[in-house]
Amino acid sequence: MDTQKLFVMLLERLQNDGAMNPTYIGEYACRDALPSRRRYPPIYAWVDGDGAVHIDTDRAALARICVIESIRAGSPLGFGDPVVAQAVTRFVDLATATCASTMRDMAAVLRARTRVSARQRSMERWAMVAR
Repeated sequence: MDTQKLFVMLLERLQNDGAMNPTYIGEYACRDALPSRRRYPPIYAWVDGDGAVHIDTDRAALARICVIESIRAGSPLGFGDPVVAQAVTRFVDLATATCASTMRDMAAVLRARTRVSARQRSMERWAMVAR
């Protein structure tokens, strides 16, 4: 089985499971404070003590999905197989880049809304003073 086929199977499985979006897991002081014995969703988000949002992936969960999908396809692969590692790495790169881009776009929209709102408030204040 080649990496591209396994990657597509991984995407389809995550799409069918509704796991393509990050799942919020909570607020933690730092990355080291994340629970170590927790089974994380494939893509998850958390907030640090400074209020910054972090998007992470659980590579073990993604590899598990790849192994299961390869077995279903009739070409069983193991966890250490390079094809599995490449498919997981490709997905992680894609997911983190997409989420980071979306977060930048959302921040820009929110900043624009805040500017408009502040301008509107200022105009309303001046309108009240002029009366």
